[in-house]
Amino acid sequence: MAQDLEPTATETNTAETPQKGPETIPTEENNDASQPNGVPDAGEKCASGSGRSSQSASIASLSRSGTPRVPIQKVVHKIEYRHVSTNNVVFEEESDRFAPFKSPPEQPVLEVITIAFTAHDRSPYAYRREALKPPPIHSMGHTYVQINSAAVINALRAVVEYYPGQNLIGDSITISEPYTILVHHEKELIAYRENFAPRANHEDDERCEGEADSYEHLGIVLDFMGQTLKDSLEKESARHAREVPVTTYEMLWTLFKPGIDVYYDTQSCGILDSYVVKSVNWEINNGSPMRYTICLWNLYYDSIYIGPRNHFAVILPFDGEKEIASLDILPCEYLREDKHKETPDAMRKRLEERGKMFFRLTSKQCMWYDGLTTTFPRHRVSP
Repeated sequence: MAQDLEPTATETNTAETPQKGPETIPTEENNDASQPNGVPDAGEKCASGSGRSSQSASIASLSRSGTPRVPIQKVVHKIEYRHVSTNNVVFEEESDRFAPFKSPPEQPVLEVITIAFTAHDRSPYAYRREALKPPPIHSMGHTYVQINSAAVINALRAVVEYYPGQNLIGDSITISEPYTILVHHEKELIAYRENFAPRANHEDDERCEGEADSYEHLGIVLDFMGQTLKDSLEKESARHAREVPVTTYEMLWTLFKPGIDVYYDTQSCGILDSYVVKSVNWEINNGSPMRYTICLWNLYYDSIYIGPRNHFAVILPFDGEKEIASLDILPCEYLREDKHKETPDAMRKRLEERGKMFFRLTSKQCMWYDGLTTTFPRHRVSP
């Protein structure tokens, strides 16, 4: 996104209803005064039948205080209310009101947080002796997920080779909608998850810390992606697979995975240069992207040093579908001979030879030049 918001980590308050401790059912095992709460020792557990096993399981499901343990939710939806001017968090509630789907928390694997802006500095009910209520919504912001699972974070660190726009450091990470890093590495995450699939003959395999839940937690994240973006991604993939590949402005970001090679017509004059995608950002208006800014880099020589130089390309909105080959910036595999007068392989070979010549020319030597100038209007220079 063009706007990087750093969410504030807050605690979710849940109301706890006092409950009575469990009643102890008198059995032969409970008559043993040496065992508190009537729990049999290890020897008795081994000798007990199915009835004793079920009783032990029911006792194990209780906490030490005698109250039933609350089941842990895997995905939690929240709403952050932020001040429309200062962007400070005013109120937070756990709600799936803005969730694309509704589902029945230690710490949840995934928190889906929707930002809502308000004109109030704090909840208008904060000074009353009433239950706190959310302030009125001024406008809606974007949605992001917070991943708390060490297994999922380790999986991303393992499969992601280059993604400068995404921070993967820390015990939890945040990813803004539409969750580009997850979409761009979906196949890699699926393959990584299969390494931890339960096997009948390897039930007792020792796993490194943070890997024991990899299969389950990655499944939760991938299921969330499927429920949220599956339909739009499938339609966009079908557009890319046509005989004449096309794209839509809303899903344009799917083409530009950081690290891929692209061709960019910097002057919109039909001359393509090669770049590497560094990051993609866009502005949102009424839930739709309205301006893409793509950060690219390539090698540059300033007469002293050769090194990477950033270049920013802007793609303005267009309606409906558009040929990928007609874009000023396009991934290398979408180059078309009928439109660009060169095959992808021929273009790549020509640019590689030009790069080698460029590097040779950086050394001191006597040369002469016969060709066009690089700036407009272009003139021919000859010795």
